[in-house]
Amino acid sequence: MASIPDPKADHVLVTGVSGDIGSRLARHFIERGHRVMGMDVAKEGPKSLRGNDHFHFLSLDLTDAAATAKAIDSFVASHGAVRILVNNVGLIFNAPVLSLVDGKMVGHDAASWDKVLAVSLSAAFYVTTPCVRHMAQAGGGVIINISSISANGNPGQSAYSAAKGGINSMTIAQAKELGPMGIRVAAIAPGFIDTSSTQKAMGDDALKKLKRVIPLRRLGTVDELAHAAQFIVENGYFTGTVLELDGGLSV
Repeated sequence: MASIPDPKADHVLVTGVSGDIGSRLARHFIERGHRVMGMDVAKEGPKSLRGNDHFHFLSLDLTDAAATAKAIDSFVASHGAVRILVNNVGLIFNAPVLSLVDGKMVGHDAASWDKVLAVSLSAAFYVTTPCVRHMAQAGGGVIINISSISANGNPGQSAYSAAKGGINSMTIAQAKELGPMGIRVAAIAPGFIDTSSTQKAMGDDALKKLKRVIPLRRLGTVDELAHAAQFIVENGYFTGTVLELDGGLSV
């Protein structure tokens, strides 16, 4: 039977914890009795969790595989195994494959491609690798990868779509591989979630148009995303699946 983490004994690792989604996920698990380690390239953790005895923050570049593994091993040695991992870190990036600039056709920037793939795909692998070693030794665990409906292919988001498509494939591959060790791996593919970054990126007019094509006629909330994560944690038979949370947009 797949392991269901015990909130009284198990630690949670949330990456990309300084953003709206990451901070809400961290708070969600703290409210349920877990101790949470948050990792982010930001210099400080979310204001709402500073000073919380159940929250430990580490500023770290998660695209550095060696530094990431060292940090996780150090945390486990001091606090105990991470039994729930939420790979939330990502970098949304918009750029067409071809652009017309000063009358010339310009291709997608290679450096931007590399950065988006590093942050939105490779970082999840770098965090997962050391975590699963400790999970296996501890008797199991749960990995939740935050994907996106962009994994289906979004015009103007070649790099981001490719990264999230990779997250989905990695989720399925690792679920098959790690299941016999008692480690479940699943993903959540959010649609448009009501965050400050969404509001800033789209603006009022674009958001109004978007809501009209979402069957539920609204954006999702960070609370609903946290509840989806909780479902995955609590359901011991759920693994190898990408859970779409988009208000019906992809239907």
